Order: sequence, then structure tokens, then C-alpha cells
Amino acid sequence: MIQQQHIPHPRKNTVVRHKYLNLLHTVLLLAAMAGLLSLIGWMTAGLAGIKMAMIAGALIFLFSPRVPPHLVMKAYRARPLTHGSAPRLYAILEELSARAGLKTLPRLYVQPVAAPNAFAAGTRDNAAISISEGLLRILDIRETQAILGHEVAHIKNNDMQVMGMAGLFNQVTRFMSVTGQVLILFSIPFFLFGGEGIPILLFLFLVFAPSLSILFNLALSRTREFAADLDSARLTGSPMGLIRALSKIERIHRQSWRQRLVNPYRMAAPSILRTHPLTSDRIARLESLIPESKREQPRIQSSVRRAPARPVILRTPSRRFYFS
Repeated sequence: MIQQQHIPHPRKNTVVRHKYLNLLHTVLLLAAMAGLLSLIGWMTAGLAGIKMAMIAGALIFLFSPRVPPHLVMKAYRARPLTHGSAPRLYAILEELSARAGLKTLPRLYVQPVAAPNAFAAGTRDNAAISISEGLLRILDIRETQAILGHEVAHIKNNDMQVMGMAGLFNQVTRFMSVTGQVLILFSIPFFLFGGEGIPILLFLFLVFAPSLSILFNLALSRTREFAADLDSARLTGSPMGLIRALSKIERIHRQSWRQRLVNPYRMAAPSILRTHPLTSDRIARLESLIPESKREQPRIQSSVRRAPARPVILRTPSRRFYFS
């Protein structure tokens, strides 16, 4: 059962507005990627090039192999969790799945890594969710509910299929771009002997088109993350659990030795090059769902040490994880 939280439900008007904005962004980005691909096809071979690009995309989409979620989990060395080893997590997942309208319950996996991470794989009818050991160690039960709600939202919204379609656009765009560049290079003697100038602008556009398609893909990924955050708040009844979870994950990420080694000055990567939005932006959007008068105020830490709450134990064959 999902614990009742003494925090107001997300504001309906704000939720609806964010939902339609996320949907609009998704449609526009997919249309932009399809338009870019069509433009490359037209520049390469006119109307026939557009048809060729669309046919190639359809064939790849229809005949590309669908990797079963259990193979994805196996590639990440994730171990399946049974109902007996994680009864509370499965109870939460069952309720979240029912609220999301999923007919098939996703399977839970635990990934043996210290980095806090969670992801989903598969489709609405055959899905799996992986949570890392590091994430289970730092989150309490309410924060874990929010993370599971986020992953259930990805499954509910078919985000894996949406991003797969975006990846398909990237592949076909790259193929058409390289084809156009090769045709131009082989046509240089004809341009020179015919007295016509070499289409430098066209060649540069074909060179940078795949990069532009990747930027569209990254923007789409960030949009779907915002949408999953919104749905997580709706499924759990409050955005506060996800706000706390994101804050903890960001703090752990900044303190990791790998992050300090790769980025000692803690300079954030440009937002257009990220698959996920900045944590501060995600938290700001989640906080906008709560009325100003009802937001939590910063708590002053007391010098008196309180006794820890009795933990809830998630048992696995080799480890134990504690939720306060």
C-alpha cells in the first residue's frame, strides 16, 4: 500500500498545463525530426528522396529486433526480485500500476552497483524496472515510491517506444546524410567541368544534419523525463517524495569520486547536451505543483539525536536494504 502523505495533492490546473505542454513539445520534436529527414531526402533526390527516406524508416521500424526486457536487465547484470524478497516494493508497484492502468505488472530487478540509478525497459504489456543497490540504500520508502512512480510513468506513456522511434529517425538521417555527402563528392568533377559552383551550403547542411537530429533526440528525452515526473506526482498523490529523491541523488552524484575526477570544478554540462533535465529544473517544476502556502519550509536541525525509526527490511539472497 502507498503510504498517505500529509502533503497536498498537485494543483489540477498546473498539472493539466504541464501535461499539455509536454505533449506539445513531444509532437513538435518528433515532427521536427521527421521534417529534417524529409528535407535531407528532398535535397538528395527530390520527391523520390522523401519517399525513399520514409520507406527506409518504415522498414527499419517494422523489422528492427525488439529486445526483451529480461535481456536488457541481464546486460546490466540486474537480478530479479521475487515477491517474497521484496513484498513491500511489489505492493507499492501493484498499486502504482493499477493507478496507471497497466494490465501487466512490471517485474522488479536490482542492479548490483553503488551508483543511485533506476530505469525501465520493455512495453506496457511486457516491462521491467531496475533499481540499483545504491539507490535502495539512500532512499526511504516514500522516496522509493516516487522513483517507482516515475518508472511506471515511463511504461504507461510508452516512452521507450517514443525514444526508439526517435533513435530510428537518427539512424535514417545519418544514412541519408552520408549518402548525400558521397553523391556530392563524386559529383565534384561534373560541377567543375560544367561551370557550376560546388554546393558548399548543401554539403555543410548534410554534414551537420545528424548532429541536429541528435539534439532533437536529447530534447525529446528531457521532455519525456518532465512528463514522467509529472505523472509520478499524480500517481503517488504528491511531488514531495520525488523532490526529496532527486535532491538525494543529485547530492550523491556530486560527491562521487568519479564526478570529482572527471569534473573537478563542478561545471554543469550545457542543458542541450543532456538526456535528463537539470535537477534544479525538475525540482522547480515539481514545486510549482504545490500551492505556495503549503510548501515545506526548511527545517532547523536539532542538536538532540533521535532514535532511528524501525527499519523495513528488503531481503535478497545476498544483501539487505533498509528503509526508514
